[in-house]
Formats: sequence, structure tokens, C-alpha cells
Amino acid sequence: MRSPQDARTLLGYDIDIAQLARRVAGRRRLVVAFILGALILAVAYLHVAEYTYTATLAVSPVASSSASGGLAGKLGSLGNIASLAGINIGGDAGTQAFMMYQEGLYSRDVAEQLAQDPQIMHAVFHKQWDAENKKWISPPPVIRAIVQFAKALLGIPVRPWQPPNGALLQEYIVDNVEVEPDPEKPVVTITYRYQDPQMAVRFLRELDRAVDNKLRSIALTRANQYVGYLSDQLNKVTNTDVRDALMSTLIDQENTVMMASVTAPYAAQPFGPPSASRKPMNPKPLLVFPVALLAGGLFGSFAALWLPPLHWPRARFRRLFGKPRLGTG
Repeated sequence: MRSPQDARTLLGYDIDIAQLARRVAGRRRLVVAFILGALILAVAYLHVAEYTYTATLAVSPVASSSASGGLAGKLGSLGNIASLAGINIGGDAGTQAFMMYQEGLYSRDVAEQLAQDPQIMHAVFHKQWDAENKKWISPPPVIRAIVQFAKALLGIPVRPWQPPNGALLQEYIVDNVEVEPDPEKPVVTITYRYQDPQMAVRFLRELDRAVDNKLRSIALTRANQYVGYLSDQLNKVTNTDVRDALMSTLIDQENTVMMASVTAPYAAQPFGPPSASRKPMNPKPLLVFPVALLAGGLFGSFAALWLPPLHWPRARFRRLFGKPRLGTG
């Protein structure tokens, strides 16, 4: 019967766990040094890291004022008339507006509108803003030249530097604003993280208003055009069924004009104002230290196994740190 050692040899490897453990234990000072180094790095990281708070805003679709059955049900077989007018009858208007609201959070038009607020731009791009001189900080000429040379070498188009604008803010929103739908409820949670909780709340509030107002403006313009078209058709059409369908459609568009003309939310109804977490959510010291402890122990163990022993000759030690010998005369 083969021993475990023979089995390891037949399989092509020879690993003695006990021997590895003894080697690590024999160089425990090296492992402890790695652990202490990792903990020191963790403390340094916690001192220089930016603590961020999480702001959230829960929204749901605004209830449509149309009757149950929707516009398509009202038109019936005459729905092609509304299609000729450019009216979308594919579903409930409130649901469609809410879907557009979620996509509009990342749109360029909304970012351009937010970029008109200097306070938001200065806070979002605070590393590029010189508050004392009240101007944007351009990259140093040397760094700019290196970047331009690297781009030219790789064939990347080189564009002149310009202060942060709506395009850059759009990229920032895409990277930092998260939309989390609830599959069991018609609720969407919008999340944003920033080091200032008050600024995080204000950013979400302004973003919500910008998207809702943009959709309101689009819906109001389109509905007024539909109302004009339908009113003109009513003056021309004499067929009773067609007139009834056009009148029903006109009423729906008048409802849209009404909803888009008031100050109440148009596409998304917030569940109260945005709110920020009471404590910083990132980084978390209670998570950083265990990770540093584990990483230090792991790397220390590998170092104990693979690094050669460091022998310091005693004669050299005496020459450096020993007492000088007095010469004989």
C-alpha cells in the first residue's frame, strides 16, 4: 500500500504541508513585519482617502390621467389617424414618460442644463477649480505635452484643453449616478456618492428637476402641436365615427397639456426629497483593517516560503555597530 508521500510523488508534486507550516513559523518575524507594514499602509490610506456619503432618491411613475384602456383603446380601428398625426399609442403615457426619465438621467441635454450651475460644476470638478483665483486650472505644460505626444504616437486625436463642460459632466453622471430598479415594485432608486452630503443631496435634486423639466417641455411642445392638428382635422372631417375618435384623442392631448403645464412632477414622482447617509459609506475602516491583516499575513507567508534567508555576518555587524578598538602604541 502506497504512503501519502508516494502518492504525491506519482502525481508529479511533492508538497509537505507540515514542512511549509514549520518554515513559515520559523520566519514568523518576517510575517509579522509584513502584517505591520500592511496595517501601516491601511492607516495611511484612511488618512488620505476621500470619505464619501451616499445620497438616494426613490421615484415612481406619475399616474396617467387618461382613462383605463389608454389611447389605443379609445381609437380602436381608427388608430391609424393618430399614427398619421405622429402620436405614439404603444402604451400608457405615464409608463413611457417614466422610462424616458430613467434614460434622460444620462442624456447630454440634461448634463448641459446642469452645467449652467457654477456651484455644481465647481463641486463636481473641484480638483480642477482654483477657488482662490476663481478660475479653472489647466494641466501643466509638461504633462500636457507628454499626453499629446502619447496620443499622437497611438493615433488618438489631440484636442486642445478646455474647462469642464456639459460633455464632461455627462461622462461624470454616467460613471457616478446609479439607477436601481425594483423588479417587484414600480420604484426606481437613484444613488449618488460624494464627499459632501449636502452637495450630494443637492446634486440629485437638481438632476431630478432637470430631467423632469426636460420631459415636461418636450411633452408640452408636442401636445400643443397635436392639439392644433386635431382641432384643424375636426373642422374638416364630417364622418361621425372619425370625429368621435378625433375628439377623444384631442381630450387626451388636452390632458397632457394640463399635466405638463402645472408645477407637479410630470414623469417621475419622488418619495420625498433626496436624503444622504448619516455616516460615510466609503471607505469603511472596519473592512479596511481586516483586509490589510489578511493581505499582510498572506504576502508575509509567501515571502517566508520563497525569499532566501537574510544572513548578516557577525564580523560586519561588529564593524558597524560594535565598540571601536583602541589601537596599541
